[in-house]
This record gives sequence, C-alpha cells and structure tokens, in this order.
Amino acid sequence: MSVILNENIANNVTFKELSEQGVTSEQLLNWSAPIDLVERYEMNNRSLELFYNCSSPWFGSKCQYRFVYNSTLSFNEIVKASVDSRSDIILNVSVTTCYRFLSNCDRGPWFLCLDWRQICNGKVDCMNGEDEQWCEILEMTTCTDDEYRCHYGGQCIPMTFVQDGYSTTDCLDGSEEREFRSPYSSLTNSFCGSVISFQCEERINRYPLSFPCGDGQFLSETDLPVNVMRCFNWRNREVTLAMLTSFDHIKDIKCRQAFRCSLLSNRSYNIKQQSGVLSSRDYFEVTWDTNCQLLANYCLDEWLILPQYPIMYGYFQFVYLTNRSINEYKINVAPDFVCFDAEKCPVLLSRIVPIEIINGLICCRTFDLIKEDMMEHFDMLNRKFLHLFRECSTTGNETSCANSSYFHCNESLKCISYNRVGDGFKDCYYNEDESFPTCHLNVSNRFMCTSDPTKCLLPVAIGNALYDCSQGEDETNENIYSIKRQLPFPFICDADTKFSEADEHETDETNCEWWPCHNAYSHCDTYWDCLNGIDELNCPNMNCSSNEFQCRNNDLNLTYFLPSVHMFHQRRDYCMENEFIQELYFDNGTGNISKSYYSFNESKCITEDNICNHHSKTVNIQEDVCLKNQILKLSVSAISRVQKLDNDNTYLCTLQNVKDTVTDLISRYLTPSRLGYFPSTTSKTSVQKFFDKSKHKNNIPKMDIGLAWYCHYGILTLFKGINQTKTCLCPPNYFGSQCQWQSQRISLTLQFRTQTIISSTVIYQLIIMLIDEQGNIVPNYEQIIYMPAHDCNTKFNIYLLYPHRPKHLSTNYSIRIDLFDKSTLDYWTSWYLSIPFQFLPVNRISTQLIIPEVQENKLCTLPCGEHGQCMKYTNMNNSVFCRCDQGYSGTFCNITYQCQCSNDSFCLAPSICVCPLNKFGSHCYLKRSICQSMNNPCQHNGLCIPIDDHINLYGFICICKEGYQGKRCQYKSNQIDIRIDETILTISSSFILHYIIAFDKYTKHERITTLKKIPFGYNTMTIYIKQLFNILFIQIPDGNYYLSILREQFIISEYIHTQVSLKNRCYPVLDLFNDTLRQYKYLHRVKYYPFLCRQNLQLMCFYDEYYMCICDSDRFSNCFEFNHSMKYDCNGKNLCYNDGRCFNDNETCPTISICVCNDCYYGRQCQFSTKDFIFSLDPILGYHINTFDPTQFL
Repeated sequence: MSVILNENIANNVTFKELSEQGVTSEQLLNWSAPIDLVERYEMNNRSLELFYNCSSPWFGSKCQYRFVYNSTLSFNEIVKASVDSRSDIILNVSVTTCYRFLSNCDRGPWFLCLDWRQICNGKVDCMNGEDEQWCEILEMTTCTDDEYRCHYGGQCIPMTFVQDGYSTTDCLDGSEEREFRSPYSSLTNSFCGSVISFQCEERINRYPLSFPCGDGQFLSETDLPVNVMRCFNWRNREVTLAMLTSFDHIKDIKCRQAFRCSLLSNRSYNIKQQSGVLSSRDYFEVTWDTNCQLLANYCLDEWLILPQYPIMYGYFQFVYLTNRSINEYKINVAPDFVCFDAEKCPVLLSRIVPIEIINGLICCRTFDLIKEDMMEHFDMLNRKFLHLFRECSTTGNETSCANSSYFHCNESLKCISYNRVGDGFKDCYYNEDESFPTCHLNVSNRFMCTSDPTKCLLPVAIGNALYDCSQGEDETNENIYSIKRQLPFPFICDADTKFSEADEHETDETNCEWWPCHNAYSHCDTYWDCLNGIDELNCPNMNCSSNEFQCRNNDLNLTYFLPSVHMFHQRRDYCMENEFIQELYFDNGTGNISKSYYSFNESKCITEDNICNHHSKTVNIQEDVCLKNQILKLSVSAISRVQKLDNDNTYLCTLQNVKDTVTDLISRYLTPSRLGYFPSTTSKTSVQKFFDKSKHKNNIPKMDIGLAWYCHYGILTLFKGINQTKTCLCPPNYFGSQCQWQSQRISLTLQFRTQTIISSTVIYQLIIMLIDEQGNIVPNYEQIIYMPAHDCNTKFNIYLLYPHRPKHLSTNYSIRIDLFDKSTLDYWTSWYLSIPFQFLPVNRISTQLIIPEVQENKLCTLPCGEHGQCMKYTNMNNSVFCRCDQGYSGTFCNITYQCQCSNDSFCLAPSICVCPLNKFGSHCYLKRSICQSMNNPCQHNGLCIPIDDHINLYGFICICKEGYQGKRCQYKSNQIDIRIDETILTISSSFILHYIIAFDKYTKHERITTLKKIPFGYNTMTIYIKQLFNILFIQIPDGNYYLSILREQFIISEYIHTQVSLKNRCYPVLDLFNDTLRQYKYLHRVKYYPFLCRQNLQLMCFYDEYYMCICDSDRFSNCFEFNHSMKYDCNGKNLCYNDGRCFNDNETCPTISICVCNDCYYGRQCQFSTKDFIFSLDPILGYHINTFDPTQFL
C-alpha cells in the first residue's frame, strides 16, 4: 500500500494492486468511491490509475469533499436538514437567485436582479422591455378538446391531469389545481416556503403583477417596497432594503454617506403585524439621533435619485433635492419629485405638470400624484404608490385593438387577450374585462354563474379562492370542462370557510351545531377545535406523554409537558362574539380555585357557559361527544401563552404544535384513524399501517443560517485543505459557485399508461433525449425504469438542460423518448415532444404517453441507409426518424462512432448506453448484486427486480408468488372467509368486492375492485388477499352495498371470518332522513351526517351521490369519495364474448380483468355456452369466476 498523502486520504493504490488483492467493484462502491471511477476499474482493473481511499467523512475522486453534517447521515437526510436550517428568521443572509441570460436587463444591485418568473409576467421589468418580448404569442395558444389550456404561459396538459392533486401541479402557473392563499395576506402557495419541490420550483403565478419570492411563493398584485405581507424566506425584505438603501450609483462617497444619513436615520421601512394588529415598525440599521449634514455641503449635483433605475413600486424613481433642509428630512421621507417612463404609464400624464426630463423619464412634483405632504416613514408611501402601480399596470392609451382576437377595455384604453376576459383577475383598471357578459362569447369551456346567467368564467377562476360569481358558486362546484369535484368531506365544519351554496347563504361552516369538535379530521390538525384541546392531545409528532400539552419557553430555552388535568380557563362574566382566547393557566396545587378558573378536567366537554358565565352553576351533561353548538362564540389559540397560577400569574411558556405547512393547505382525504375493527380482532400485536408517509424523525441539529443559505437552494460541502473552503452541489435548476444563477431548462412531467393489462413482471427502460432540428441526439438525456404494475399512477418529474449556456435561440430543440423492454433490451417504440416558446427561460411540458400493445413496426420511407431503419413516432402520425444501428448516428445514420458500452448492453448513441436489468453505470459495466440468486432478498421464491433511483445502489422490488405479501414476500396472504346471509344470496350469488386503501388524511385513498361468485350450494366465499386494505364492501351488481370488514390498521397474515347480513347494509342517505332534512340543499344536509350515526347505533354505513360514509368507533360519519357509476367495459377494451360484462380491478391502473357472464355462458371470456344442454352447467360445475390475462388472446 502507498503511504498516506494527507489527512483526507487514508491511502492510495493502483487499480492493478486492487485487483491483485481481490478487491471487487462492489467493495469499492461500499467504500463510497465515485461510480465512474469504479466503472473504469471494472473495465480495466490492470491499469495504473490511482484509487484514493478516503478517510471519513471525506469523499470524491481525490477525497476533496465532505458534508457539513456527520458522515452517518444519508444524502436524503442531509438535504432535509439543509432545508430545515433555512426555516429560521433570516437577517443579513442573501436568498436571491438571478436569471442572467437577458444581457440588457440591468436593474442595479444584485438583490434587484431579474427572476426568471418575471419574464412574460405582464409587466415590463427590464428597462428596454426585453423581458416581455414575444410574450403575446403565449396568448394565442389553443388546445385540443381532450386538453386543458393552462391560463398563463401557453401550455396544454391532458384533461386527466386537471385537479388530480395539488402535489402534482402540471401547469407552470398551477391553474389546473385549486389556489391556496394565506388568510392573512395576499401570499399564494404559502406551503412552498417550507419545502423544496419540483412543483414549487417550476412555478409561476396564475395571475400577472405579482412579486416572486423565488421559491414558488408569490405576493399577489403587488410590487416592492411593500409592508405587512412577506415571503417566508424574507426575500421581499431583502429586495425592499436593497431598493431603499443602495446608493452605489452615487459616485461621491461623502455625498453618498450624507444622503444615507438624511434619508434613513430614525426611519422605518415596514410595519410589523401580529394577530391582525399593527404592532411595531422595522427600522433601517442606521444610527439613531445622528446629526446629519446638509446634502449641498457634500453633493455637487442639484438632485439625487433613488433607486438607480425606475423600479420603485414597479415604475417610479424618486428625486430628492440636495438643498432640502435637515429638518424637512426628519419629518418627511416623500421625494421632491417622482419620475416615470410615460410609455409604460401614460395614464399619469393627464394629472401632472411635467417639471423635468431625467434620463428619458418624465418627472413631476410628488404632490401631483399623492395629495399628502408629510410622510415620516417609507411604509406610509405604500398605500398611495401601490394604487398607482395597479393603475399603471391596468391602463394604456390604445383607442382600439389591431388584433381582432383581442378584447378592448374601452375605458381603461387597453387591449388584452380574450383568454383573460372573465378569468377572475382585473386586467383592466375599470373592470371592463370582468364585468363583460362573457356568456355571449359562446365558448364551451367556460363556467356559467347560476347567479348571473350572463357571466361565464374561464376555468382558472374556478377554485381560485375568490368569489367571482356573486354568490360564490364558482368555489363550490368546481366545474372545469365537465369535470366535477365535490367538496372534500374533511373541509366541512373545519372553521375555515371555503365553499358556499349557490342562491343560498349556506357555506361549509354554517349550521355546524351537530358536528363534533373532536373527530378523525380535527384530531391533531394544530387548531383547538374543542375548548379543552382534547383534539390536540396525543399527537404523533409531539414528544409528550399521554394527555399532555407541549409548551416552550424560548427565553429560558426550556420545554414543558403540561398534563391536561392541571390546565385551566379563566372564568369571566361574559365573552364577546367570536372571542379569541390566547391565555391559559396552569396549576398543580390542591387549593380550590373553581370560582375563578375552570379546570380542563372538570368535564369532558367545556362549554361557553363554563367560561363566559362566571356565576353559572350549571353542571355539564357528560356526553359521549362534544358538539360545536356548545362553543360557537369562542376559539382558543393553539399557541396560547400559559400563565402559572401564583401571586403574579407568571408567564410559564407558549403552547407548541407541529404544523405541516404543506399538508395544512392541500386537499384532505379519507383517514383510517378511528375506523375501528369489524369483525373484532383479539390480537393487535401484528397491527401494521399500510403505508407510513412520515418517516422516523431524526433529530439533526440545524446549521448556522448563514451556512444554510450559502448555496441558496443547493447543498453546502467543504473543499479539502486546512481552511476547508466552501463549495456547492447545485440542483439542475441552478448553477454557479453558490448556485446563485437560475438555469435555462425544460421541466418535464411524464406519466405512462398501457392500453391493456400487462404482466406484473414487465419492465421498461425509457431514454429521454434532447434532439436538434436535424434529429441528432444531444448528450443531455435522462433514463427511467418503468414498471406498469408498480408505477402506473406515477408522474416522473425530469429536468433536461440545454447543451449550451445560454441556449442557442437559433436552434429549435425537441424531445425524443425511446422505450425498450428492460429484460431483453428489445426496442419497443418512440415518442416525440415539441418544445414550444423556446424564448422562455423554463419550458414546462406535462403529458401522458400511451405504451402501444405491440412493438412499433409501421413502414415509412425516410432514407436511413444500410445502418438505420425508418420509424414512426407513436404519438405523431406524420413524424418519422431514422433509428440507427449500434455504432452509427446522425440524421440518416451515416456517422460512425466507437461504442463504449458493455457487450450485453445496447449502444443507442455515443454517450447513451441502455443497460440490462442487472447492470448499471454510464457504460453498463457494473453489476447489481442485490437480486442475484445467492443474494435474493425476496422470500418464498418472490421475483426480485432491481430499481435505479440514482441514490440507492441496492434498491429492489419484490413480485410475490401467490399466497405471499410484504416488501420481501415475508408474510402469508390474508385469508378472508365471508359468509353471506341466505336472504342476500337469493338476490345474487355474484358479488363485486370493493377494497378501500386509506393512507392518511393528506393522501388520496385508493380503490381496488374485483368480483367473486359463490358456487351453487355454498354460502361462503374464501379470498386470499395480498394487497393491504382498510375497508371492504361487497356489492350486489347494480344493487346494494354491504360493509364487510373494517381495519383501522391492516393486520399482516390475519385470518378474517366475517358474516354479511342485512344489518351490514349501507343505506342511501335519503332513506335515513326525514322529509324536512331531505328538502335541505346538499351543503346544509351533509352537516347532519354525524347525527345519523349517533342517532342510529346499529347503522354501519350509508352513501349519497358523492360519498360513501362509515360510522366509525366515535360514531362520527367518516365519508370519502366513492364512484357509484363504474363502467363494465374494461375501459373500452371488452374482451368478453356473448355480451359478457368486463371490468378491471382498478379504474386507472388495472392488474386483472374479469368477465361476468350472462346466463348459459361460462369460461374466462364467457366463450362457452350451455344452450344445448338440458341443465345449466352452473350448478353442476359450481365454478368460481376466474381472472384472465387478456394478452394471451391477442
């Protein structure tokens, strides 16, 4: 072995020496050697190339890097820890990243630079208007009937992607999903502040004139400076300070210092808000009570400007006279003059008297624009100038529109696209676009307001968190291109109004008197729905013991765990309407304090009377459930201050809650919590949740906030040497020494679907390539392994970077996707995707691609020579290309190259190798050992399939044999015996089985459907099930539902014996209501669903046109979306003969197809007949309905 070179390297050794010592490639990988180096060793282990064996925690080809965190953490944990460290309050730390590829867009200091989201945002941000060049083309986009037109950015997406979940936003502007706004400001996408995700990074605002926070959040309809509202990363503060304190354009240093002193001393730039009350100001970091000097003593110019360019409040530049007195500066921050570009804001010309033209800008006295003389602080200017910002942005001087496809705002004198008329945003200052009778346009994709038949809204306005119809029906029904999404049940009576009924005053928060304050959805949602906080006790993310509240005193750096039995409310003579309690009390003494304080332990349900009627002696009735009708006037803050009951009521601590900002705002779904167990189970030792979204929390200490933001949205590493200089690992959407630059890129979302059911063992390899105009493959590409049985619903998010920086605007790139059978490396098909609007910095493409049933072999006539074959793109009828043999490339396969791929791989291009299933590496020389026969992690002869997620070298999936389940096929399948009552069997012997899989309340449940027939003479069906589930319904075809099994948590390898009789029936809800309740509007009627469960103790389930509801263990109606109108045609691929009905086990991702035969027919496809027999074969054979593999009949 060689000697140690330095502290980072334990030793170094040649490849030849490693080989002689029997070191394998897998061992090198286990030593964290770079993959490329290990592959070179596998290709030539006799070379003299050096391998540097790094000492912990160093890594890299020469041990030159290390992470800030310790080496025991995984890369995923390091990324998460870095993101968490950025969540602290930011002071004097840069969060700004910039787009640098518009060469003539100088806006002054770094913090005022252009963000890519400001390009084509409806407002000129570059002085020469370069950022809005060609943007009108986006307005002309049209989409096909089966596509949704994204509102902003000219993008079309598949209709199936519309409102399919906020976590999978597909439009660049997010307009196909519901809009989430902060209730306290105009901040949109507030959840993006706590995560780094593809959906947040690849996002612009759905409406123009917003300020981008740089992380997916936006301050709507504003420009800076601005007060009260803020980004979570404080970028608005950073930009505001840069705009108001950057004086570098003033060349004379003494003049600059004097100006700074006069303008900023003792002066604030922002008003801080707390609990809806303006509480204090943020001041500039300038010495107070400084004796500033007259500017004229230091400045030779007659005036000084701020900022360097006219970007103050979007359009303006302030001018301050240098002969202005010091006293006037002390009492008034308003400028002497205001300058602006008249072409960008012509509306102001009619109200001013021009004084001077400075650098091509027209200037006027400030009093001409704002009629107030004295403004002591900068924040006082906000209201006035933000109004001018909106006026400049929504007016023009156009008396008519040259383009007939544009709408003319006749009073605002502005032309806008008809795609912006009736979109829920006031593009015209005088609201002509939103008051126009849009139903006259006769556009089919618009939503008609029932409260105003002349008003038809564009889809973007449906679900935008604003009432665009006069009675808010646009926020209730969410009709988009005939896609209807009903109100998610967990949103009902959750104290946050989101929906209202058309023509009624009913909302999702009215008439909630019969709703329990503690239920499956209010539990641990971080809000105190009950006055004693029982709904926030025993939450999984807290560190408390049973029935304790977690409480924090930051001043003492102490965390308390307060038992609820020692918690109190202070009693009072009366309470104000909607009073918000922010102080609670703690006492662990033995004295009687009940006259002044009401104990949380006094009764199960604390009512308003207990708190607000000091002299009340009413004894609470101990109900099993606490209803909201007892607490309608009061609410308790989840971050209340807790006072200790002593002589001074000493402050003890402030309540804590673990709030997940992301999941707090997204749609909520079925939760298995409190479902209970039916039939009952005696053993809970093997209870196991189907899928736990929240991993074990590793308490990783946060790094310094300055270090956390050093690489902006990248990951900090330390470079070798004594000083360990900082370097950055940048994600694809950023580059630079500190990841400070925003990349030009293609952000691609792909979903694949098969036309027929494919075996669970089928594996495909997808190669996503950038190609130029001649069809030549560019080196930038990505690979995906796709298993239809496993990845059917998966959306793959991919970045493709252009080969040049900046990209060549003269070259039109496009995308080619090749599909291979991973097991055989046989070519299957190709798709073509165009990249529209290549002048944009980010090209967003979201699409669904259909995998054909058979390999592509259509004939075409493109001359591809001896070494290529003409192929047609599957998704483009008239587009062809030459698919080249190995070792050949070029448009016509006439360029040779030396293939560097392993012999058992496929050489697709000079830089692209398609590896066999058990190989990986850029040249496919490295072996995956995880699924070798001697090392098969799948038990009971399960099939092991290695997977490639670019991080885990040992990832795998097990395909289990019949009778086994589990990640490693380690468990036996669950056996279920269902005995059917004779009264039901007389109706039908065939039953549809609906399995419901509930994940958590933030992940949409899944439904798997199959069919079973009970043989003649029997009353029990036996099922072996390996998928995990929580609920099982059986249904008579086209008839009644019966609840068969409930499992709050799935129990592995459980044997379940259940009986189904009439008491298990799920009734239509209208059969359970009286005449009065039947007459209520839907949104009112649904508030009584919990009452049905409490009133009818034998009731197990019921349903309406949208929901299936379970009466859970608390007798709460846990309702979830349930499609009652399944089609029995196998998605249009009915392979059943003799009018047999065909249906798949899953509507979107089927794994089996089933034929239900009519009388006198039988067989897997109903292909056999008994018509020539005297007796039917049904009672003779007593057969079971079997599933079939449709591919065997093709």
